[in-house]
Amino acid sequence: MLATLERPTAQTTRAQTIRPLDFQLPESLEARVPPEARGLARDDVRLLVSYRDGDRLVHTRFRQLAEFLGPGDLIVVNDSITIPAALNATRANGDELKLHLSTRVGPDTWVVEPRKTSVHVG
Repeated sequence: MLATLERPTAQTTRAQTIRPLDFQLPESLEARVPPEARGLARDDVRLLVSYRDGDRLVHTRFRQLAEFLGPGDLIVVNDSITIPAALNATRANGDELKLHLSTRVGPDTWVVEPRKTSVHVG
């Protein structure tokens, strides 16, 4: 699932849209510990490059980031701490998903990242 969420402002107080996204992240690829704890250098982590003008994706390493940048490109750095908080949820149609809590934006309001749960056979 992909959630299009906005931080609450005077004009916006809730999520705008939620639309399906066919995306499964295997648990083995989830980064649960820093790269150094996995025997990797900080710049040896995976990097997925997406091109806006098409459906082209490139799987590479962070150390190669400069090869994909051009004049005027903007880099947004997320240095927030990840909190290990996820809630199991079920949509009205019965689909199961996890809601990963991202950012508290008010006393009772959080930005969440909904993810489909993986189906395990056996």
